[in-house]
Amino acid sequence: MLATVSFRQAELHFSRHHMDLPSNILQLAEAGRLDPTSLLRWCEQTGLSAVDASDSLARQVGRAYLAGELHYDVGNQVMNAVMNAVTSPEFLAVSNSAVPKLTLDVYLAFDAGEYLHPKDQTDENPAAKYTRPMLQSLLRAAEAAG
Repeated sequence: MLATVSFRQAELHFSRHHMDLPSNILQLAEAGRLDPTSLLRWCEQTGLSAVDASDSLARQVGRAYLAGELHYDVGNQVMNAVMNAVTSPEFLAVSNSAVPKLTLDVYLAFDAGEYLHPKDQTDENPAAKYTRPMLQSLLRAAEAAG
């Protein structure tokens, strides 16, 4: 069983792995208050396009979850906040009206772990049954694509 990981612990994880994810992004996302302006400011700081930066963030969250370094609940909160930001008019204006594909896919993987699906047993863990294998497949495909 994974321990709950706070945004500070997640920040340390990203820092240890030389991932450029500032604590304010994690803190805002975990609190459900990541606004498009903060996300776009971070995108500018990375030097990546809004789409590439958002996909990088989603990839980092997925990897941290799969490595057991980020609890499902924190990853889910972060991806919910990121999805709200990338579907905002401000973000869509700079992304050619595109929702980043990997960001959407990672969000959907976490979303699938939020509830029991039809025919699931009541004692099943939907995050283990759905989120983990979806992320493994997504990230494997993203790595292969380069």
